[in-house]
Amino acid sequence: MNICSGFGGKRDGFRYQIVVFGGKRDRFRYKHDYFCYKIAILVTNTIIFVTKLRFW
Repeated sequence: MNICSGFGGKRDGFRYQIVVFGGKRDRFRYKHDYFCYKIAILVTNTIIFVTKLRFW
């Protein structure tokens, strides 16, 4: 399930990409990856929250 390369929280990886390439395209990809990373965290937290509600 690798829709975004940001899935799995490799934030330092994108920061590294920006430092190395520094191009507009890489910065755009960074923003996209960071957005995906945020969504992945949100989804994970929601699943954990719902699971806790069910079993508690």
